[in-house]
Formats: sequence, structure tokens, C-alpha cells
Amino acid sequence: MTGTAGSDPADEPPQYVAAHVRDWLAEDDRLAALDIRVRIMGHKVFLTGSVATEARRAVVTDVVAAHLPDHEVHNEIAVVECPEASPAEVETLT
Repeated sequence: MTGTAGSDPADEPPQYVAAHVRDWLAEDDRLAALDIRVRIMGHKVFLTGSVATEARRAVVTDVVAAHLPDHEVHNEIAVVECPEASPAEVETLT
């Protein structure tokens, strides 16, 4: 998804590039990530937030690098593993 047909999103204002990055991450079937913060400074992309696995963290970098190959990606996303709930913690709804 780019601004206009044939345009390079890297040539757009930083806030537009950041919006494109958020869209790419939200639309990627491997991620569907909506809570990743994106900051663009020149040709650097800074990503913060959290994901459930190291594999998803790597996919975030891959997605951004594929769309913005001339940018340096700084993936500062934390991996926050969520343990399985114990039977005592599971609430049954009736």
C-alpha cells in the first residue's frame, strides 16, 4: 500500500511513512500487529511495542525491511511471553 500509484513511500513525509509501516504490520497475516509504535527519522525506522514471540519480532523487521529497503530498521520491540493460564485462573462463563 503506497500513497499514489508508482510512488515510493520512502519519498513521503515521515508521518506518512510511519502510517504505511503501521498498515503493513497490521495487514500482514503473520502479525496482524496493531500496537507497534513507529517513528521515522531520516532513513531510520524505530519500532517499539511488544509481541508474543521472538519469531514475530523477526517478522516485524522482515516486513519493514521488505517495504523500505533503503531504511535502517531499529527493532526495539520487546518479547513478552504469556504463560498458559492454570485451570484455577480460567473463568467459565455461563
